[in-house]
Amino acid sequence: MVVKYRDHLGRQIHKFIVMLVLHQLAKLLLAISLVLIVDSPTVVGRQIASAASSTSGCDMASEIKAIVASPLNQDKWTADQIQLIDDAITQAMLESHDGWSSDELILRDELNNRFLVGCHKLLEKSGIHVDSADLNWRLLNLRKAGKLPIKATRRDTRNYDNVANLAEIAARMMEDKHSVSIDRIMTNPALRKEFDSIAQNIDLDVDLYLIRKAAFNLRKARKLQPELITRVADWDRTVSEHSAAELTDNFDVVPTNPGIYIFRDKSGYLYIGEALNLQSRLKKHLEESDRPTLANYLPEHGVHEMMVEIHAFDPESRAKELRVRRAYESELIRSRQPRFNIRP
Repeated sequence: MVVKYRDHLGRQIHKFIVMLVLHQLAKLLLAISLVLIVDSPTVVGRQIASAASSTSGCDMASEIKAIVASPLNQDKWTADQIQLIDDAITQAMLESHDGWSSDELILRDELNNRFLVGCHKLLEKSGIHVDSADLNWRLLNLRKAGKLPIKATRRDTRNYDNVANLAEIAARMMEDKHSVSIDRIMTNPALRKEFDSIAQNIDLDVDLYLIRKAAFNLRKARKLQPELITRVADWDRTVSEHSAAELTDNFDVVPTNPGIYIFRDKSGYLYIGEALNLQSRLKKHLEESDRPTLANYLPEHGVHEMMVEIHAFDPESRAKELRVRRAYESELIRSRQPRFNIRP
């Protein structure tokens, strides 16, 4: 009986290992296929390595790399100094958290300012200076490692589902521009301010705390999956956003380059398209779109609350090829699910 059970257990373990290997192989094949579509053979090896590492576990791989490259490693700090930094972070949190969790300490401006001031004062005594972004990042990772002996006693129970679309838009825009995870955005005061600005461009009255909280929880629910093609496409991409009203007044702000355009408002993503000439295509849409759903939506809702996100590429890059732009467009449609697109 024991032998039979052992054999059965061995077969189950073997089956699990095989499935795990096949799953990772599928990810690698996906990376290879996208690279073959969008990039030249001279950079295939480099791009596959980057894509494969980025897709294993959502933001996890990039975050692990970031932790290794963090200023709190042995290249910059000694083990004793790292311990002093960790002790200062723990002490500053004890003095400033007011019953809130470490995540709330990062997301709430007043608490975060209090925490950072406390850290800097404690570290000054030891002659150590650590940037605010790195202190927040270290706090977040100490929490993930279970090294913060502090229990939260307060929770904010407000519902943030109604701002989840806005949170995704702002998070995706930041990832497109800076190739950073939402954790990096929220722990870096400058990036967090830019994230807030993107959200306010869509809805000026939005509660910034709720937007940040919603973005954090989208990441925790694995709903901010990285878009592989945006990481393997090496086309000197420039990402910008404009109000639709601004574009109707002056189309010259739109480049004539090939690229992708994204219509969105506070309800979420509306339409994603590609163009060889972005300026010409967007002018057509905003004057009289040939897409019936978008053409009906624009007169009814107007252009004043609508934003257009533009991904413009070098005119001499592979993006001048229709099939290459379509591959990029299709990945964004699959990931962001704009409601006026026909699914590719």
